Amino acid sequence: MSKLDKEALESLDSMRELMDNADCLISQQEVELALDRMAEAITRDLGDKLPVFYCVMNGGLITTGHLLTRLGFPLEVDYLHATRYRNELRGGELLACFPRSTHGRPPCGNR
Repeated sequence: MSKLDKEALESLDSMRELMDNADCLISQQEVELALDRMAEAITRDLGDKLPVFYCVMNGGLITTGHLLTRLGFPLEVDYLHATRYRNELRGGELLACFPRSTHGRPPCGNR
């Protein structure tokens, strides 16, 4: 087994242990209700526009997917990467990398 394979297995074991010992802080029902409230507010504020929704990768991927299924109006979706670490152990200034312009249209959350 290569060193890389061994490190991957150790990391996988650590992740499994973390999941096995984790406490559930918010129920699935509470999450669903929060997503419903967010979708209602977004629809009210942006439903008559053509907004660009940005998912902050990687942490926002699942939430963005669940939220998008609740929005019933035309929109575009893109992503951005945000980092404070830049290969360092301590965070510094936040850097966001937007892959493209919104061309004057409102990104979601920018009011």
